[in-house]
Amino acid sequence: MQFFKQFATFVTCISVVLAYVAQDVHVSFPSTKRKTSIMIGRVGPEPEKDDIASTSVKVDNPNEVIQVSFAIDSSDKPFQNFLLVGLPSSNLEMTFEPEIRDNGKLSMYKYKVDLGTLDSALLQQASKSSESIKATLILASSTAKPKDNLFKEILQLDLDFDIDHTDSSFVDKFSVKPEIHHVFHAEPKRVARPIALLFVAIIFLTVLSLIVTWLNSCAATFDSFPSGTNALYLLGFVVTIVGFEVIFVRYYLGTNIFETLFSSLYLGAPGLLASTKFLRSFGQTI
Repeated sequence: MQFFKQFATFVTCISVVLAYVAQDVHVSFPSTKRKTSIMIGRVGPEPEKDDIASTSVKVDNPNEVIQVSFAIDSSDKPFQNFLLVGLPSSNLEMTFEPEIRDNGKLSMYKYKVDLGTLDSALLQQASKSSESIKATLILASSTAKPKDNLFKEILQLDLDFDIDHTDSSFVDKFSVKPEIHHVFHAEPKRVARPIALLFVAIIFLTVLSLIVTWLNSCAATFDSFPSGTNALYLLGFVVTIVGFEVIFVRYYLGTNIFETLFSSLYLGAPGLLASTKFLRSFGQTI
């Protein structure tokens, strides 16, 4: 019987060693020199054995800096180490990360909570509900058993200063938002007007340059003007060039691509035949 008692005690000690335990937890106030520190002591994950209640601190300075410090075993550091400060019942909490300094077999953790940086929504809700702001310590790892992770409230902050309720951040965050209306504009059916005018100008300049080139090279003169059937071929050649220029101008001014393709097909077939006939006969005369 004595053996089983000793064995049970040994197993309990091992489980306590494997659990995350914050040693020498104490609260200090670096921004207020005359304010004495508060020793909380050991904080472990076992609620039935830990008789340490949450410590209450009265705060009368809106810019107070509260520092929570403790030590844990360096060989078993938790992956998650946070201090949640806020109102859990109202789902208003802020996360603070620690400064970690290794000191031999122990690692020193230090959290600094500046009340001046707390969200105005949290402060307004605490003042409105007369509820204490709670500080919850979290030391946990995914590889540890759930019972070995530490999730415990260690501190309560009783605010004893006036809070500005004119700040509308609380109302803006939690009031009913106006309904969002969005109008999806249809895709433009034509290219932008400056781009269209630019390409139209390029087309006209190209046609003008072609005519000037013909006149300067004496390729187009009244003496060499064809007659008979060749005159019809010349007319078809000119109509083809002018027609394609008109089609491209209309396309750049907004005509859809399908109408442009059909117009090009209708003009291209006879225009190609007439232009080929004219260029063959014209090539024999120059």
